[in-house]
Amino acid sequence: MLENLQQGFTLGWAAPELLMDNLPSAKTDVWSFGMTVLELFTRKAPFHRIPHMRLVHRICTGQTPDRPTDEETLSRLTDEWWNLCLSCWRFEPLSRPTISHIVETIAKIMQHSFMSMQRSVVLHDFGPSSASQIACDANELKVLTDQESLLCACAGKIRLINVDVFLGLQVGHHGEKAVTEVFGEFYDTEICHVQYAMLSHCWCVAEAEVQFGDLTLGMFNVHHRGYQKIVKACEKACADGLEWLWTDSTCINEDDISEFSESVNSRYHWQANSEQCYVYLDDVDGLTFPTERDYQKFSASGGWPQWFSCSWTLSDLLAPNKVSFFNQHWQFIGDKRNLLAVLTTITWVPEDILCHGLPSQQHPDHPSVAQILSWAADRNGRKKEDRAYALLGLFRVHMQTQYGEGGHAFHHLQEAIIGDYNDHSIFVWSGEGRHGSILAESPDDFRDSADVIRLSPPHAYTKECPEAEAQIKSHRWFELTGKGVEIWLPVTHCADSQEYIQVKLACCHQSSNGELITLNLARASSQDEGVYGRTLENFTLSSAKPGFQKLYLVCNGM
Repeated sequence: MLENLQQGFTLGWAAPELLMDNLPSAKTDVWSFGMTVLELFTRKAPFHRIPHMRLVHRICTGQTPDRPTDEETLSRLTDEWWNLCLSCWRFEPLSRPTISHIVETIAKIMQHSFMSMQRSVVLHDFGPSSASQIACDANELKVLTDQESLLCACAGKIRLINVDVFLGLQVGHHGEKAVTEVFGEFYDTEICHVQYAMLSHCWCVAEAEVQFGDLTLGMFNVHHRGYQKIVKACEKACADGLEWLWTDSTCINEDDISEFSESVNSRYHWQANSEQCYVYLDDVDGLTFPTERDYQKFSASGGWPQWFSCSWTLSDLLAPNKVSFFNQHWQFIGDKRNLLAVLTTITWVPEDILCHGLPSQQHPDHPSVAQILSWAADRNGRKKEDRAYALLGLFRVHMQTQYGEGGHAFHHLQEAIIGDYNDHSIFVWSGEGRHGSILAESPDDFRDSADVIRLSPPHAYTKECPEAEAQIKSHRWFELTGKGVEIWLPVTHCADSQEYIQVKLACCHQSSNGELITLNLARASSQDEGVYGRTLENFTLSSAKPGFQKLYLVCNGM
């Protein structure tokens, strides 16, 4: 394999699986794409001037190219571009982003950057299943710059219910042909030109929900609650002049693992592209939306309707532009725009985000990672993994879904966020967590982090360590490595022990007048210097000024 690479392929672009004689895949090309981006910004081949055998060892042991440190290159290779490259170079192929995620990330960067690219670049073909040649020119990324194109590029395939056909089943016109015509499937750019509504609801018992297989096989009971709420949603869509409806219980084939995973990762984009979202509150019987907690009526869901305690409904609330609420009798009781104040009280989501949606990651008003995770506290799904998977769209990250991994799903979500965000607030959580791990156990650990504000590390740390300004500018990002999270932080040592340190994070509480949040750490290993884990121990700090140091923060506990 190595000889073939040397003859027909530049070694620096070779993914680990190629060098280890494993079968390539579309994710192998994702690795090469990351190298292409690096070459574009540095104007040098990846792993420039590193001997071949040393390079093979480096790639096969999971080492990635070093980030350039010269100011000219850094002005072009911003944190956003660098984090995209790092995500493409993840050692495990399945953990690398999909084509749609890459396209979305590039679109976001280009939409919020005034950087002019130096030359036109045509991205590699990512494999036989993709028709991907995306041109970047010196002024704009034409196919990606507007909202419609972004949604077209990211959404992939969506299955929708034909409202008229489904309502025909209700009145008895459910021959074999009618059943097969209930669904329509739309690909890529088609989605942007299809007007559809979404049904957001809490699942009944599984037997009462109409699932994909039930409908395609004609095995459904028109009198079941699950069927009737789809009927009512279709009637609302028809009244609103919409031809199509999407609902998670029916439009996703959960028996197809690949389809299910892609649907989970695409769900937020589908929601954002919908014309209308109908929220069915099956435990609300009145004609007005609840404005105060009622523990007697909603005892199992914190005093509010059950819909607000479901993991998946958070994105149902945030992504669509229009959200309408209906009681159990399908009577209209309000919409998102005229319920902003009470919705903020219930969800802790600020009114401007409820009204306008989440801004891009690069926008200065983007909430901190900790704040977003605080909105997910005390929400639950049918399965434990749903608590993590339901948040993928809010962070625009991609993960392979794997039911059965339990709490590890939230662990993997945090790793994916670290790969895409340079936000220290992800470490600001309360609770015991895994012993020593810098990562939280669940969104509940962020319950008290709703007021955490992210800060720029260079801006925050130059005030703390002015003598280390040059180092701070060179090490303003952090990344996930085999030893843990590699990060540079202001460090103050314990006065009477070398085992403990306190670090300052580039984030603060809203009411703290900019005072940086601190974190106590304990040495995780006597063998590896600089490796630390989270500790609840209190200790006396040295009077010396903090020093700016590189640390590794363990992710799996001590």
